[in-house]
Amino acid sequence: MRLMYVALTRARERLYLSAAAQKKGRIVAGPGSLAHVSPSGLVQAMQAALEGAADVTWIGSDHVHRMRVCPPAAVVEPTATEPDAVPVSDLVPLSLQPLVTHPHVQRGRVTDLAAGRHAGRHPGHVRPPIDVDLVTGRAVHRLLARADADDGDATLRARVLADLEPDELLAVDEAADFTGDVVALVRGVWRDETLRRALAAPAARFEVPIAFRHEAAGVVHVVRGTIDCLVPDGDGLLVLEFKTGQPQPSHRRQLALYVDAVRAMAPGTGVTGQLVYATRAEPSRPMTAPRLPFDP
Repeated sequence: MRLMYVALTRARERLYLSAAAQKKGRIVAGPGSLAHVSPSGLVQAMQAALEGAADVTWIGSDHVHRMRVCPPAAVVEPTATEPDAVPVSDLVPLSLQPLVTHPHVQRGRVTDLAAGRHAGRHPGHVRPPIDVDLVTGRAVHRLLARADADDGDATLRARVLADLEPDELLAVDEAADFTGDVVALVRGVWRDETLRRALAAPAARFEVPIAFRHEAAGVVHVVRGTIDCLVPDGDGLLVLEFKTGQPQPSHRRQLALYVDAVRAMAPGTGVTGQLVYATRAEPSRPMTAPRLPFDP
Protein backbone atom coordinates (compact mmCIF):
# COMPACT_ATOMS: atom_id res chain seq x y z
CA MET A 1 0.00 0.00 0.00
CA ARG A 2 2.93 2.32 0.71
CA LEU A 3 4.15 1.81 -2.86
CA MET A 4 0.75 2.79 -4.21
CA TYR A 5 0.68 5.87 -1.97
CA VAL A 6 4.05 7.01 -3.27
CA ALA A 7 2.90 6.57 -6.88
CA LEU A 8 -0.33 8.50 -6.31
CA THR A 9 1.37 11.40 -4.55
CA ARG A 10 4.47 11.71 -6.76
CA ALA A 11 2.87 11.58 -10.24
CA ARG A 12 3.34 14.93 -12.01
CA GLU A 13 1.55 14.70 -15.36
CA ARG A 14 -0.04 11.27 -15.66
CA LEU A 15 -0.74 8.31 -13.42
CA TYR A 16 -1.38 4.93 -15.04
CA LEU A 17 -3.26 2.24 -13.13
CA SER A 18 -3.50 -1.28 -14.47
CA ALA A 19 -5.10 -4.52 -13.39
CA ALA A 20 -4.99 -8.10 -14.62
CA ALA A 21 -8.20 -9.90 -15.46
CA GLN A 22 -8.14 -13.47 -14.32
CA LYS A 23 -11.21 -15.64 -13.90
CA LYS A 24 -13.85 -14.90 -16.53
CA GLY A 25 -12.44 -11.40 -17.12
CA ARG A 26 -12.84 -10.40 -13.50
CA ILE A 27 -10.33 -8.72 -11.18
CA VAL A 28 -9.55 -11.12 -8.35
CA ALA A 29 -8.36 -9.42 -5.17
CA GLY A 30 -5.95 -11.99 -3.82
CA PRO A 31 -4.64 -11.91 -0.24
CA GLY A 32 -1.93 -9.24 0.16
CA SER A 33 -2.53 -7.71 -3.27
CA LEU A 34 -3.10 -4.02 -3.93
CA ALA A 35 -6.65 -4.81 -5.06
CA HIS A 36 -7.24 -6.43 -1.66
CA VAL A 37 -6.29 -3.28 0.26
CA SER A 38 -7.61 -0.72 -2.26
CA PRO A 39 -11.02 0.96 -1.86
CA SER A 40 -13.80 -1.15 -3.33
CA GLY A 41 -14.91 1.78 -5.53
CA LEU A 42 -11.52 1.89 -7.22
CA VAL A 43 -11.61 -1.86 -7.93
CA GLN A 44 -15.10 -1.48 -9.40
CA ALA A 45 -13.90 1.38 -11.65
CA MET A 46 -11.02 -0.80 -12.88
CA GLN A 47 -13.45 -3.62 -13.59
CA ALA A 48 -15.60 -1.26 -15.66
CA ALA A 49 -12.49 -0.30 -17.68
CA LEU A 50 -11.81 -3.97 -18.36
CA GLU A 51 -15.34 -4.38 -19.65
CA GLY A 52 -14.81 -1.73 -22.36
CA ALA A 53 -15.84 1.62 -20.89
CA ALA A 54 -14.25 4.66 -22.55
CA ASP A 55 -13.76 6.36 -19.19
CA VAL A 56 -14.60 5.51 -15.58
CA THR A 57 -15.34 7.48 -12.44
CA TRP A 58 -14.17 6.64 -8.96
CA ILE A 59 -15.93 8.45 -6.16
CA GLY A 60 -13.61 8.62 -3.22
CA SER A 61 -14.30 9.75 0.34
CA ASP A 62 -13.51 13.39 -0.45
CA HIS A 63 -13.12 13.73 -4.22
CA VAL A 64 -14.46 12.43 -7.51
CA HIS A 65 -11.79 11.01 -9.84
CA ARG A 66 -12.52 10.70 -13.54
CA MET A 67 -10.11 8.39 -15.34
CA ARG A 68 -9.59 7.81 -19.05
CA VAL A 69 -9.26 4.24 -20.26
CA CYS A 70 -6.30 3.36 -22.51
CA PRO A 71 -7.70 0.79 -24.96
CA PRO A 72 -5.44 -2.02 -26.15
CA ALA A 73 -3.77 -1.61 -29.51
CA ALA A 74 -5.80 -2.80 -32.45
CA VAL A 75 -4.80 -6.24 -33.70
CA VAL A 76 -3.76 -6.13 -37.34
CA GLU A 77 -4.64 -9.32 -39.09
CA PRO A 78 -1.99 -10.58 -41.52
CA THR A 79 -2.90 -10.23 -45.15
CA ALA A 80 -3.45 -13.33 -47.19
CA THR A 81 -1.90 -11.90 -50.35
CA GLU A 82 1.11 -13.72 -51.73
CA PRO A 83 4.42 -11.81 -51.97
CA ASP A 84 5.72 -10.88 -55.38
CA ALA A 85 7.52 -13.73 -57.05
CA VAL A 86 11.32 -13.40 -57.16
CA PRO A 87 12.74 -14.17 -60.59
CA VAL A 88 15.05 -17.16 -60.57
CA SER A 89 17.99 -17.42 -62.92
CA ASP A 90 20.33 -20.30 -63.65
CA LEU A 91 23.23 -17.88 -64.08
CA VAL A 92 25.58 -17.81 -61.08
CA PRO A 93 27.48 -14.55 -60.49
CA LEU A 94 31.24 -14.84 -60.67
CA SER A 95 31.51 -13.81 -57.02
CA LEU A 96 29.47 -16.88 -56.00
CA GLN A 97 31.10 -19.43 -58.24
CA PRO A 98 33.46 -22.01 -56.73
CA LEU A 99 37.07 -20.96 -56.47
CA VAL A 100 39.28 -22.59 -59.05
CA THR A 101 42.30 -24.28 -57.51
CA HIS A 102 45.41 -25.30 -59.36
CA PRO A 103 47.21 -28.26 -57.82
CA HIS A 104 50.45 -27.29 -59.55
CA VAL A 105 50.56 -23.85 -57.90
CA GLN A 106 53.39 -23.57 -55.36
CA ARG A 107 52.87 -21.58 -52.20
CA GLY A 108 55.57 -20.13 -50.05
CA ARG A 109 57.30 -17.13 -48.54
CA VAL A 110 58.88 -14.31 -50.47
CA THR A 111 62.21 -14.92 -48.72
CA ASP A 112 62.30 -18.50 -50.01
CA LEU A 113 61.50 -17.41 -53.57
CA ALA A 114 64.10 -14.64 -53.46
CA ALA A 115 66.75 -17.07 -52.19
CA GLY A 116 65.92 -19.61 -54.90
CA ARG A 117 64.51 -22.16 -52.47
CA HIS A 118 61.59 -24.21 -53.74
CA ALA A 119 58.59 -25.05 -51.60
CA GLY A 120 59.07 -28.75 -52.21
CA ARG A 121 62.53 -28.79 -50.64
CA HIS A 122 62.10 -26.01 -48.09
CA PRO A 123 58.53 -25.90 -46.75
CA GLY A 124 57.43 -22.33 -46.18
CA HIS A 125 55.92 -23.08 -42.77
CA VAL A 126 59.29 -23.99 -41.18
CA ARG A 127 60.32 -21.13 -38.90
CA PRO A 128 63.99 -20.17 -38.64
CA PRO A 129 65.72 -20.77 -35.29
CA ILE A 130 65.61 -17.81 -32.94
CA ASP A 131 69.12 -16.49 -32.37
CA VAL A 132 70.50 -13.10 -31.43
CA ASP A 133 70.94 -12.05 -35.09
CA LEU A 134 67.28 -12.76 -35.87
CA VAL A 135 66.11 -10.98 -32.69
CA THR A 136 68.32 -8.00 -33.53
CA GLY A 137 66.72 -7.69 -36.96
CA ARG A 138 63.23 -7.87 -35.50
CA ALA A 139 64.05 -5.30 -32.83
CA VAL A 140 65.47 -2.88 -35.40
CA HIS A 141 62.32 -3.22 -37.52
CA ARG A 142 60.07 -2.52 -34.53
CA LEU A 143 62.06 0.46 -33.33
CA LEU A 144 62.05 2.05 -36.78
CA ALA A 145 58.27 1.62 -36.91
CA ARG A 146 57.39 2.76 -33.39
CA ALA A 147 60.06 5.12 -32.08
CA ASP A 148 60.70 8.82 -32.59
CA ALA A 149 64.13 9.93 -33.76
CA ASP A 150 64.08 12.69 -31.14
CA ASP A 151 63.77 10.22 -28.24
CA GLY A 152 66.79 9.79 -25.98
CA ASP A 153 68.85 6.62 -25.87
CA ALA A 154 67.41 5.58 -22.50
CA THR A 155 63.87 5.81 -23.86
CA LEU A 156 64.81 3.86 -26.98
CA ARG A 157 66.56 1.13 -24.98
CA ALA A 158 63.51 0.72 -22.73
CA ARG A 159 61.23 0.42 -25.77
CA VAL A 160 63.47 -2.25 -27.31
CA LEU A 161 63.19 -4.42 -24.19
CA ALA A 162 59.45 -3.79 -23.79
CA ASP A 163 58.77 -4.94 -27.36
CA LEU A 164 60.64 -8.25 -27.12
CA GLU A 165 58.63 -11.47 -27.05
CA PRO A 166 59.34 -13.99 -24.26
CA ASP A 167 61.10 -16.43 -26.62
CA GLU A 168 63.20 -13.59 -28.01
CA LEU A 169 64.40 -12.61 -24.53
CA LEU A 170 65.90 -16.08 -24.18
CA ALA A 171 68.27 -15.34 -27.07
CA VAL A 172 69.59 -12.15 -25.43
CA ASP A 173 72.56 -12.63 -23.09
CA GLU A 174 73.28 -9.07 -22.01
CA ALA A 175 70.28 -6.76 -22.21
CA ALA A 176 72.35 -3.56 -21.99
CA ASP A 177 74.67 -4.59 -24.82
CA PHE A 178 71.78 -5.83 -26.95
CA THR A 179 69.61 -2.71 -26.58
CA GLY A 180 72.60 -0.45 -27.17
CA ASP A 181 73.41 -2.36 -30.36
CA VAL A 182 69.84 -2.02 -31.65
CA VAL A 183 69.68 1.71 -30.86
CA ALA A 184 73.02 2.28 -32.64
CA LEU A 185 71.75 0.46 -35.75
CA VAL A 186 68.53 2.46 -35.83
CA ARG A 187 70.34 5.75 -35.37
CA GLY A 188 72.50 4.76 -38.32
CA VAL A 189 69.35 4.66 -40.46
CA TRP A 190 68.12 7.97 -39.06
CA ARG A 191 71.35 9.68 -40.13
CA ASP A 192 69.88 9.78 -43.63
CA GLU A 193 67.63 12.84 -43.44
CA THR A 194 65.51 11.73 -46.41
CA LEU A 195 64.85 8.33 -44.83
CA ARG A 196 64.19 9.93 -41.47
CA ARG A 197 61.46 12.15 -42.94
CA ALA A 198 59.95 9.26 -44.88
CA LEU A 199 59.75 7.02 -41.81
CA ALA A 200 58.18 9.82 -39.74
CA ALA A 201 55.54 10.61 -42.38
CA PRO A 202 51.96 10.18 -41.04
CA ALA A 203 51.04 8.15 -44.11
CA ALA A 204 53.92 5.67 -43.69
CA ARG A 205 52.70 2.12 -43.15
CA PHE A 206 54.91 -0.49 -41.47
CA GLU A 207 54.78 -4.29 -41.55
CA VAL A 208 52.30 -4.42 -44.45
CA PRO A 209 51.21 -8.03 -45.14
CA ILE A 210 51.00 -8.94 -48.79
CA ALA A 211 50.18 -11.97 -50.93
CA PHE A 212 50.66 -12.03 -54.67
CA ARG A 213 50.93 -14.28 -57.71
CA HIS A 214 54.31 -14.72 -59.36
CA GLU A 215 55.10 -16.78 -62.45
CA ALA A 216 58.59 -17.74 -63.53
CA ALA A 217 59.78 -20.43 -65.93
CA GLY A 218 56.24 -21.70 -66.32
CA VAL A 219 55.81 -22.21 -62.55
CA VAL A 220 53.07 -20.27 -60.75
CA HIS A 221 53.78 -19.22 -57.16
CA VAL A 222 51.38 -17.75 -54.62
CA VAL A 223 53.76 -15.80 -52.43
CA ARG A 224 53.18 -14.21 -49.05
CA GLY A 225 55.39 -11.75 -47.26
CA THR A 226 55.52 -8.52 -45.28
CA ILE A 227 56.64 -5.17 -46.67
CA ASP A 228 58.74 -3.43 -44.04
CA CYS A 229 57.52 0.06 -44.92
CA LEU A 230 55.30 1.52 -47.64
CA VAL A 231 55.46 5.32 -47.99
CA PRO A 232 53.64 7.69 -50.37
CA ASP A 233 56.32 9.45 -52.44
CA GLY A 234 54.78 12.36 -54.32
CA ASP A 235 52.35 10.77 -56.78
CA GLY A 236 53.91 7.35 -56.31
CA LEU A 237 54.82 4.82 -53.65
CA LEU A 238 58.16 3.93 -52.09
CA VAL A 239 58.81 0.38 -50.85
CA LEU A 240 61.46 0.25 -48.11
CA GLU A 241 63.13 -3.02 -47.13
CA PHE A 242 65.26 -3.00 -43.96
CA LYS A 243 68.22 -5.35 -43.52
CA THR A 244 70.69 -5.75 -40.65
CA GLY A 245 73.03 -8.40 -42.06
CA GLN A 246 75.54 -8.39 -44.87
CA PRO A 247 74.22 -7.49 -48.33
CA GLN A 248 72.99 -10.52 -50.24
CA PRO A 249 71.71 -10.87 -53.81
CA SER A 250 68.50 -12.33 -52.39
CA HIS A 251 67.80 -9.00 -50.67
CA ARG A 252 67.55 -7.23 -54.02
CA ARG A 253 65.41 -10.01 -55.49
CA GLN A 254 63.06 -9.81 -52.49
CA LEU A 255 62.68 -6.04 -52.93
CA ALA A 256 62.08 -6.49 -56.67
CA LEU A 257 59.28 -8.98 -55.95
CA TYR A 258 57.64 -6.51 -53.57
CA VAL A 259 57.93 -3.64 -56.06
CA ASP A 260 56.37 -5.73 -58.84
CA ALA A 261 53.54 -6.82 -56.53
CA VAL A 262 52.72 -3.24 -55.47
CA ARG A 263 52.80 -2.12 -59.11
CA ALA A 264 50.27 -4.83 -59.96
CA MET A 265 48.00 -3.70 -57.12
CA ALA A 266 48.28 0.00 -58.01
CA PRO A 267 48.37 0.15 -61.83
CA GLY A 268 49.37 3.52 -63.18
CA THR A 269 51.17 4.46 -59.95
CA GLY A 270 54.91 4.94 -59.96
CA VAL A 271 56.43 2.46 -57.50
CA THR A 272 60.10 2.51 -56.52
CA GLY A 273 62.06 0.48 -53.99
CA GLN A 274 65.01 1.04 -51.70
CA LEU A 275 67.11 -1.34 -49.63
CA VAL A 276 68.09 0.14 -46.28
CA TYR A 277 70.99 -1.48 -44.41
CA ALA A 278 71.16 -0.61 -40.71
CA THR A 279 74.81 0.06 -39.87
CA ARG A 280 76.66 1.85 -37.09
CA ALA A 281 79.02 3.68 -39.45
CA GLU A 282 78.27 5.80 -42.46
CA PRO A 283 76.66 3.84 -45.30
CA SER A 284 79.27 1.80 -47.14
CA ARG A 285 79.72 1.48 -50.89
CA PRO A 286 76.69 -0.25 -52.46
CA MET A 287 77.06 -3.92 -53.31
CA THR A 288 77.74 -4.61 -56.97
CA ALA A 289 74.64 -6.27 -58.40
CA PRO A 290 72.68 -6.40 -61.65
CA ARG A 291 70.35 -3.50 -62.27
CA LEU A 292 66.72 -4.00 -61.34
CA PRO A 293 63.59 -2.35 -62.81
CA PHE A 294 63.21 0.09 -59.92
CA ASP A 295 66.85 1.29 -60.01
CA PRO A 296 67.27 4.97 -61.01
